[in-house]
Amino acid sequence: SNMAAWVDGGWPLDGMISRANCSDGRLAVLVTTGALNPIHAGHLNAMTAAKATLEGMGIQVVAGYISPSHDAYVGPKCAAMGTTAFTARDRVEFVRQACEGSDWLHAGAWESSPQHRSWPDYPLVVKCLQDCIAAKLPPSRPIEVYYVCGLDHYEKCCLSRGLRNGAGVVVLPRDGKTASVPTTGSSGSSKARIIAVHPDLCSGALQQYSATKVREALREGNVDKVASYLPQQVDVGCVIDAYALLAGGAVEAPSSFVPAAAFGPGSGSRTASDTSDASDTGESMYYLSKEQISVIRSKGLALLEPYADSLPGWVPTRLVARALGYSTAAIEAAECRHGNNYAWCTEFENVHSTWTFAEPGFMVGNRRFNGSEQLYQLLKAGDLGSEGFEIHADLFASSAEMEVYARGRDLILRPDWEACKDTCMMFALRLKFESNYGLRKLLLSTYPRPLVSVKSDKYWGAGLNGTGLNRLGELLVELRTDLMAQGGGVGAPPLGGLPSRVGRAADGATDERPLDAPPLPPAEWDVPREVIYGKERNALMSGLRNTLKKPGSAKVGGGGTLTNPNLDPNSNPNSKPQPPNLNPKPKPERPSGRGQAGCIRASIRRGSIGSGSNR
Repeated sequence: SNMAAWVDGGWPLDGMISRANCSDGRLAVLVTTGALNPIHAGHLNAMTAAKATLEGMGIQVVAGYISPSHDAYVGPKCAAMGTTAFTARDRVEFVRQACEGSDWLHAGAWESSPQHRSWPDYPLVVKCLQDCIAAKLPPSRPIEVYYVCGLDHYEKCCLSRGLRNGAGVVVLPRDGKTASVPTTGSSGSSKARIIAVHPDLCSGALQQYSATKVREALREGNVDKVASYLPQQVDVGCVIDAYALLAGGAVEAPSSFVPAAAFGPGSGSRTASDTSDASDTGESMYYLSKEQISVIRSKGLALLEPYADSLPGWVPTRLVARALGYSTAAIEAAECRHGNNYAWCTEFENVHSTWTFAEPGFMVGNRRFNGSEQLYQLLKAGDLGSEGFEIHADLFASSAEMEVYARGRDLILRPDWEACKDTCMMFALRLKFESNYGLRKLLLSTYPRPLVSVKSDKYWGAGLNGTGLNRLGELLVELRTDLMAQGGGVGAPPLGGLPSRVGRAADGATDERPLDAPPLPPAEWDVPREVIYGKERNALMSGLRNTLKKPGSAKVGGGGTLTNPNLDPNSNPNSKPQPPNLNPKPKPERPSGRGQAGCIRASIRRGSIGSGSNR
């Protein structure tokens, strides 16, 4: 029965058409969207008040549609709020039940349909309804569509300018405050179809009821209070059963938990020939550290509560998704391509939102970077020590993850970015993992499982339909292999504490690396080996090449004259002559008179946020 509303593309139109054919004059249809998690009596009161307002103006309302939002919107929103998200199927069913006693209200199921890869926003929902109505009725019988929303949404989305698709807007009051309605449209040539509902028509419609109150009553187990909030036609038992399934009934047995120490093939050091996996549960697993206990309890993730006291450890990825209110479809799609036993955790990401993780940071010469994301985004401007790199280095190194992510999307990309971004990401990842023993141990414990980042990003992640490249996961697998080749098994001490390390020099030779040596730069960067291992290594790795050369000379490695005797091939017998730079790049002019902040602003291209290609 919960699929009864899935007709006519998600919009039940037969009743609306019948009433329109029997009516004269100006006709209208109402539509409202929202989480409806779950629907309550206030939603019906609001639609009734909007209908009364239009009909008081001589506009006959022939139908009204209540459209629950997509799971991709409701799930993350509820997870961020620490509350339970009913599934789209349940929310549509509750709306359908609520509308059963009405001759004009219907459940709109198009918006929440699983056919959408991402959630459709309200303008698209309104446009879809307009198109469906236009396809059913002749042009001689037009029906106006009005979007019904609250005052806060009206002001936040600047709907005083109207909707671009020509739909009208009916605004409900908030705390007795009525919307300010413009007298003309955005073009100034026609009267705007924006109508404010008088507070007297919706007394209690918005304040007395709320979905939050319904969920609180469900959590308290107060059936009478739940029933008082829901529309009379809604089956209270169905709502309670659906909530119990989400909040507690679907908890898997704690036997599915794998302690951190037991994860991976055996224990201690291992090599690529070790293929047995003592923790192979036959499903994909997600690592949760002890720090996630506070997240589980502050957000009320009931499905994960049985595991909280046993952390750190690995739990089924599907269980984590359900606890956060996500569909498991993306996980299943990723498993079809990468196998059903992949591993992942927030520690492997560069940016953290849902789960908490404090990036350990690392030193690049005498400059500290807060994390790998900061260095990766900065490398968009140029190689270590380049003009573009240095202009932004201090600002990017100290920025927070999300802040530097936004700054990176504003940068003017280096010409070779698409060709070298994987190399830059690997360089940042090496610094992150080789500088922290705990992270290395966690990464090594995942062998031989594939590593898959399930997110919408189709380059670094697997995408929501499993067709993404998953480059971040692939790079981490490559790094894991390299770390295992260095003898860094789970039972081994930190790499920096080994008696010595063997690394590959730029020319392929083998050299003993100092105990405090950072990861080697990519070979194609052609960084001189004497700089990597010599006492001036830190100066280069901090990007201070411009301090090691005379004004006007080429950069280190480019054949210029070096002022530091330790780097001058003529003064250092262990140095190697540097090849000439056959394709010197023109040095960008530094804006004058504005200091470092002015240089940063001058080199950042404004208005390009959201292009997506800069990642």
